[in-house]
Amino acid sequence: MNDNISIVSGGGGLENLVPRAVWLPRTGGGKSTWGRTSRDSFRVRSVLSVLLLLTVSSFGRVHAEAPPTVPAPGVLPIICFPGPPAQDNIIGHWQRIKDAHFTLVLASHRYSDADQQKMLEHCSQLGLKAVVNVKKLAPPSSAETPPPGWREEVNRATALFGNHPAVFGYMIRDEPGAELFPQLGRVADAFREDAPNHPVCVNLFPTHATTTQLGAPDYVEYLERFMETVRPPFLSYDHYPLLVDGTDRPDFFLNLELARAASLKYDKPLWTIVQSSWWQFFRTPSAGELRWQVYGALAYGVRGFGYFTYWPARDDYEAVVDYQGNETPLYGQISAVNSEALALGSTLLQLKSTAVFHTGEEIPQGCKRLPAAAALQLPAHEPLIAGFFEHAQGDTYAMVVNRNYGDSVSVEASLSAGIVSVSMVNKRSGRPEPVKMTDHRVSLELPAGGGVLLRLARSSDNVSSD
Repeated sequence: MNDNISIVSGGGGLENLVPRAVWLPRTGGGKSTWGRTSRDSFRVRSVLSVLLLLTVSSFGRVHAEAPPTVPAPGVLPIICFPGPPAQDNIIGHWQRIKDAHFTLVLASHRYSDADQQKMLEHCSQLGLKAVVNVKKLAPPSSAETPPPGWREEVNRATALFGNHPAVFGYMIRDEPGAELFPQLGRVADAFREDAPNHPVCVNLFPTHATTTQLGAPDYVEYLERFMETVRPPFLSYDHYPLLVDGTDRPDFFLNLELARAASLKYDKPLWTIVQSSWWQFFRTPSAGELRWQVYGALAYGVRGFGYFTYWPARDDYEAVVDYQGNETPLYGQISAVNSEALALGSTLLQLKSTAVFHTGEEIPQGCKRLPAAAALQLPAHEPLIAGFFEHAQGDTYAMVVNRNYGDSVSVEASLSAGIVSVSMVNKRSGRPEPVKMTDHRVSLELPAGGGVLLRLARSSDNVSSD
């Protein structure tokens, strides 16, 4: 079998960087000013009345505030899937998940209602949040309407699970084609009506899915249709780049580029699921490859991530734990990465991605080379990522990531004249610590695939953005 990737590259916007159909191996499934006269006030009231009427008639009720997209304030979503099978649904295994610094768990699609209730009890005791898997709502076809009895199933699920303190949200579909989006939109609206404080979760295909799988002519349109039709609380997709023959998919960063663009356009958080196991076409990641996936995603503004898979589906597959639930070497490696991400997360969740650039002899497909105008400059020959961010209070941050997952690297970064000081967010405490700056240069030590988060204090804000 071949795993050929055919990509259209061209100038201009992201719509010119769209994968064509490929074979995909799978194992499964300006400000307005209001007048102040009485006539204008009447007009204002009339407009508001019409808008209220349209909202109620379109959705059945006035929508409440958007549901939370983090398991707790300041806590980065780090998703575990799947957890233990039904026969191993005991608190000891969930404690192991908690100890590896996961903050959110997704229920197995094989769980019964009783299994999910038991999982929720364990999560509640441990301070974990959980996504309930509502598998009966998975649309079986491209029909315009969801499965028979779908509205009753939404009512039943929200009544059964909705008041449990461990519930984060409801999973209704993994990797749907665009032909299912109208159905999913109706189901999502029903959940928004019945459970406005619990987000609906849908996870999308990666860029290397075929056009048949996408149900759209290209990936950009696939994302656009999803955001417009389903109107999700966050944009989530999976991408497993590490192939068993030792090669990597060339579209890992392209996927981040396109998904980031969509998440910024619709002002929704970006989530992704990365690879943490060996099965069929995919190799077991090294510690550097795990960091490379996670830190690469964080540099692109990802605000929630998970791994596939935590518990293997078969005894001959490799994952974070083995088929009996015992720790494998991946457990300690993922625990370390999660711990760092969790410490950085309290800061990252307050930032908005403004630009992402690369350096190195070769720039990944669909990505941009670091321009000379950027406030932070890196060695042009080193394969690095520079993700720029802005805090709501105006502070500028930069995440520098080593794109080489095989070796660590020492980097000297130069800062523009406007930078007056640099601090680094500690990957244990999450607190900023001063970094020595000499002649507007700082030295950075980056582990294989790893990165650092810097705060750039400046006299004026002139970081280039895209």
